[in-house]
Amino acid sequence: MLSETGHPCRGRRPRRLRTAMLERLTGNLSSAVVNVDARHPIAVNKKSGVAFKPGLGPFSEAKTFELILEEAKRADPTWLKELAYSVPYPAHPKQKCDARVTTAEGELFLEGKLLRLKGDNGKPNDNMLMHILSTLNTTAR
Repeated sequence: MLSETGHPCRGRRPRRLRTAMLERLTGNLSSAVVNVDARHPIAVNKKSGVAFKPGLGPFSEAKTFELILEEAKRADPTWLKELAYSVPYPAHPKQKCDARVTTAEGELFLEGKLLRLKGDNGKPNDNMLMHILSTLNTTAR
């Protein structure tokens, strides 16, 4: 979910500007995923210290999102001005979003979700849709 006002579902900018911002952001993020994965980063299991196979797949959701956003900023620094992670929504300070992105047009508050077809054990992840297709409780304070 993206929001520029701190409310997870509402925005104040004109629809055309929001659409342009989201199109540019999604284009930057999709290119960043390809570029980061092509570098073959290696995640390490926190418990055993054993390295996973190279690629974005084994990284935590937070680390994956950070790697992708940092690459997007590196590739388009005149538009993607600033990144901040785990920041409160302005209208809901007890709730934190994954990242606040400051662009040349304004701020966006981001929630990142990874769609992993397989779990850490290499077996199909039957619960993946439950984590991706869930409602956001906007009434909690």
